[in-house]
Amino acid sequence: MNYKGFIFFITVFFVSLSFAQQTSVADFKTANVKVTINPYTQMVNGTVDYTVDIVSKTDTLYLDAQHTDFVEVTWNGKKIKYDVTDHYLILRKKLKPKNNNVLRFTYSVKPRKTMYFVGWDYEGARKQVWTQGQGKYTSNWLPSFDDVNEKVIFNISVIFSSDYSVITNGVLKDKKQVSDSLTKWNYQMTHPMSSYLVAIAIGDYDYHKLISNNGKEMLLYYYPDMPSHYEPTYRYSKQIFDFLENEIGVPFVWGNYKQIPVADFMYGGMENTTATLFNDGYYIDSLAFVDKNYVNVNAHELAHQWFGDLITEATPSDHWLQEGFATYYALLAEKDVFGDDYFKAALFETAIQLKYQSDKGEGENLLNAKASSLTFYQKGAWALVALENELGHTNFKKGITAYLEKYKFKNVTTNQFLAEMESASGKDLANFKERWLLKKEFLYDEAMELLADKPYSLPELINEKFKDTLADKVTETSKKLWNSLSPEYKEKVITYRYDALVDSFYIKSILNDKNVLVRQSYLVQTTKIPSYLEPEFEKFLLDKSYNTIENVLYKLWVNFPEKRKEYLAKTENVKGTNDLNVRILWLVLALSTPEFKQSETLAMFQELSGFTSPVYGYSVREKAFGFLEQMDTYTNENLKDLVNGCLYSSWRFASNCRTILDRLLKDPIYKERIEKLMPDLTQKEQKFLKKKL
Repeated sequence: MNYKGFIFFITVFFVSLSFAQQTSVADFKTANVKVTINPYTQMVNGTVDYTVDIVSKTDTLYLDAQHTDFVEVTWNGKKIKYDVTDHYLILRKKLKPKNNNVLRFTYSVKPRKTMYFVGWDYEGARKQVWTQGQGKYTSNWLPSFDDVNEKVIFNISVIFSSDYSVITNGVLKDKKQVSDSLTKWNYQMTHPMSSYLVAIAIGDYDYHKLISNNGKEMLLYYYPDMPSHYEPTYRYSKQIFDFLENEIGVPFVWGNYKQIPVADFMYGGMENTTATLFNDGYYIDSLAFVDKNYVNVNAHELAHQWFGDLITEATPSDHWLQEGFATYYALLAEKDVFGDDYFKAALFETAIQLKYQSDKGEGENLLNAKASSLTFYQKGAWALVALENELGHTNFKKGITAYLEKYKFKNVTTNQFLAEMESASGKDLANFKERWLLKKEFLYDEAMELLADKPYSLPELINEKFKDTLADKVTETSKKLWNSLSPEYKEKVITYRYDALVDSFYIKSILNDKNVLVRQSYLVQTTKIPSYLEPEFEKFLLDKSYNTIENVLYKLWVNFPEKRKEYLAKTENVKGTNDLNVRILWLVLALSTPEFKQSETLAMFQELSGFTSPVYGYSVREKAFGFLEQMDTYTNENLKDLVNGCLYSSWRFASNCRTILDRLLKDPIYKERIEKLMPDLTQKEQKFLKKKL
């Protein structure tokens, strides 16, 4: 028997078991953190002082610490016995109840995840360091607590190159030059939070400051080389902040609120306390606003500052208390910005998705700890829509306010939330819990009743008012109805009843509609363009939407081959959204049009091929790989970039790259080419590829 392995197993087992009990014997109050980050070696060196209250006798304390080296550990200034495993720092000392003990340690770690170093190996790339704690664990770079129930006041100092800006949780108290090339940024917080909400973002940034109606500072960071993107990216930010603070009924408690775009972020955004990081795919110019704006993510992550940061789920089964609430309040904020029809159209769309999930037998109850994002986010939001309707707005808001005030800076359960709502309203919510929280199936019919509208609800419009067959004649009544609809309702009717809108009245009305998304919803669904509509479609090559331009360019190119050169000439200088959607498609179509700029074929292919480089964000690389896969044309650089992509921080992009690589390795010619590239790869890439081979 392998006793060493058995002993290790027992140690880890009891460490894991004891974490649930540790908060009852010790309370970690504050953490004064000082870290030095080297982006080239990807090393973090730090010193941490934790203030700890011992509540009852214990002989062991634990911190999560992933693959971390410790130089010295002291307790109240004296060395203490400790053990280090791959995942824990284990303190061995008999401790009696006493407040304000100081645990100090010095450590070094090369984070395997959670802290990401973007662009430092590539000339011309945007260079950043950023972290993602939720789901990845802050303990990969900072010995802390993977248990969300341990809340600490974090004061963080970061030493880094003076050429960059450093942003983390809290208020920047000062920054000091510590050498010719290094600066120390000192941030402080006044309230506790869970460790997964600790964040750092480092890069070339500037910021604009806004002040909310309640006097809170909002620091909106932007790229100095792209200043024109600031306004469309952060459009409505102050309105959203003021609305949420008023609607929720509890003031924003944190010192300030910062928003920072980061390259290659794996999610839309992350609500780190006082410092939301968001995917810079949302850092957009004005034309891209209708295609992919930041408004919903902006509101969602801000709502989390209350629901997730101020109060935090006690268990994974309570996860909807964070995501469902943030989704719900983000929709309310969008309603305040864009109107009631936008709000109802958005809810209708998610109801369709939830119905589809239920119809497949894949419905989930909201208290299922392993439920999908669709359930936690969208079904959670719908549960709150239903609850607000059942209690009335006044009682609902009263309950939310009481709930937040009672449990602020604490962890909460679903039952505690329901108890506060029952207390505020005087109603028994057992039936609500059974139907909306515990029932696997989504209550689609009840949801549709909640969307009731005058004179017509969306479900009624889609299922009844536009059920005409293709042969039915358009009447004056139906024309009047169509003209009375809001753009949001028109868009949904087009999406779901495109087959009923074949009359020339509808087509002409849609193609001349002032709303970009109304036009786009029709253009996207049209595959065969009648010749008489070619001039109408052609004018959309210059529309105020990159997605429309991309879609129309492709469809015109397919439907009218004799005019391909003309379409390509009109769109040659359009780049598109941040993922270069128009430019990449344009290059593919140009390369597929022999009569167009034959002398520039090589240059165009080199440009397309170059977009797989790590210099570009993963959304650009993914598009380029997708088209090269269709063309089955890869240079050696593309193949090296592909292996690099297989190890990327975005699991979706990495998964796509691995799928392509697996296919190529089945081809003897490509396999031989890839094997010969082994010496040009990094050690990490070589190790990965050897396993594949």
